[in-house]
Amino acid sequence: RGEMGDALFPARLAHGLGYGALETDLGPDPALLDGPCFRRAREAVAEARSQEVWLVSRGRGEPNDTVLTALFRLLGELRSRWTEIQAEHVALARIRPQKEVAERLGKAESTISQSLKAAGYQAILAGEGAARALLEDFGFMAESRRGSAAGAKPGAE
Repeated sequence: RGEMGDALFPARLAHGLGYGALETDLGPDPALLDGPCFRRAREAVAEARSQEVWLVSRGRGEPNDTVLTALFRLLGELRSRWTEIQAEHVALARIRPQKEVAERLGKAESTISQSLKAAGYQAILAGEGAARALLEDFGFMAESRRGSAAGAKPGAE
């Protein structure tokens, strides 16, 4: 179940979340897709890069964009402090119990526990869960289905 960011650690990625309608129908060439969702996502990526933050959200309005952007900024700050070993422990703990992580790495369970605690693992899980809940809520709101034949869904770059 791991996160793409875990697999690419220590690389820092910038993401943009753009919400709005599609102005073209879904087709085989994604480069031809256009609409407010893609324009906002491109703007959000540019802003995330310039601010050196993990994700910027645009198109949900206030306070939603601010809350989502701030949440991902906090998650990114926690992750930016990880050592390579902590990143490895977090990635493994996402897919198997802590005891199995310790056994697999030939380390004491207490060592893994301390590493995860130092990485802010529980805070990361809570933040990711909160972000997931917000994004799911946004994706199922009635106004998100208006605006195009395909439905106005969030677009991300």
